[in-house]
Amino acid sequence: MQIKNALRKSLSVSGIKIDSDFEKNQWLKSEELVRIQRTLVRKLVEEACANVPFWGRTFRDLGLRPSDIKCVSDLEKLPVTSKAMMRGKAEFRSNIIKSMQPFMLHTGGSTGQVFRYYTTGLSRSALDACRIRAWRWAGYKDKDRIATFTGGGLGSSKRKFALDCVGMNEDTMDEYIQLIKKYKIDILRGIPSGLMTFARHVEKRGIDLRKKCVLTTSETLLPEHRKFIGEVLGEVFDGYGANDGGSSAFECSEHNGWHISVDKSVFEVLDRNCEHAAPGEEGILTVTCLYNYGMPWIRYMSNDLAVLTDEKCACGRGLPLMSKIKGRTTDLIVTRNTTMNGTELANHVIGMKLPIKAFQFIQTATERVTMRVAREPGWADSDEGKLINMLHQYDPDLDIRFEYPDDIPTTPAGKSEYVVNMMD
Repeated sequence: MQIKNALRKSLSVSGIKIDSDFEKNQWLKSEELVRIQRTLVRKLVEEACANVPFWGRTFRDLGLRPSDIKCVSDLEKLPVTSKAMMRGKAEFRSNIIKSMQPFMLHTGGSTGQVFRYYTTGLSRSALDACRIRAWRWAGYKDKDRIATFTGGGLGSSKRKFALDCVGMNEDTMDEYIQLIKKYKIDILRGIPSGLMTFARHVEKRGIDLRKKCVLTTSETLLPEHRKFIGEVLGEVFDGYGANDGGSSAFECSEHNGWHISVDKSVFEVLDRNCEHAAPGEEGILTVTCLYNYGMPWIRYMSNDLAVLTDEKCACGRGLPLMSKIKGRTTDLIVTRNTTMNGTELANHVIGMKLPIKAFQFIQTATERVTMRVAREPGWADSDEGKLINMLHQYDPDLDIRFEYPDDIPTTPAGKSEYVVNMMD
């Protein structure tokens, strides 16, 4: 692969000035943030009801008016939405979207089902504001140079470089090391699994490449990944966000959860009955984006499992916390005896420190899992037994089979897919 294709400067810059209000908002008391959020919710609902066919019809069918949504809790009166509902349907777009600087984007490449959607100049500006506010918590300054390890979707801009982490090999990673040195990169950013692969290579080369910080995103950050990347490349600050749903939450230097950008979005955690989970209870993260009037995301179910908390952060910011984010609801192995979370399984395997380059669990029946393992030098037959014993701690009746491919490709987005569930 030619390095000129891996390192590229963006041809366009948004040119949108970051709103200083977002910098001020982080230090407001929770009551003041609630007032800001309430005002934004009312404005969003008014715009959606007036200009978006789906929401106008939904309000009429429910016998509601925009004025009936007076506060955030009133969003419960509205139905939840999903990609399946919105895919390819113009009724979810505003009739006046052309006046809003619309951008058509797409997501879903990791699942193979591409989902095209619209955002607007205003929504994009708000997301930029939240992201840069959080980067500053990690030490980012406006002139810092950032190298992003990506399989697509994270993009580039001025002073920000994109490095393709799909199919990285030793030669390309050696080139990346030289480019990071040449361009005096200050911060590394990207998908945790890609950064982990690069960190292992840097350690193998015996090079000191630690940076001001490492910003992880787009994939669940495993504790073992955080530890190793932090030791080799720099302190890790994790972020959670989705352009499609408009969600954003980020770690500060306390690393005790993700501060929710409540001045940008509303987070709800719902149980399987679409009722609110109590603080500390796990549920499906449901998001309302407060700035995308062109294609409003209202009570959008993300399919990510999360936990909200009432605890305050020692940093003093008023932005509330999400204490856990555990990946997609589809990243589960469900048997008669238990449910295994793919993120937890992956962290357990990595923590065993076996000579494994990559791995993947494929569930083909209720009590059957095939574990695909790309082995590294040093693998012993007894290592298979160790993995069986680990999995039997979760379910002693599990039938475990093994395949040994030379490699396990990442998704088109460059992400590691730890669990593939092939059951109906």
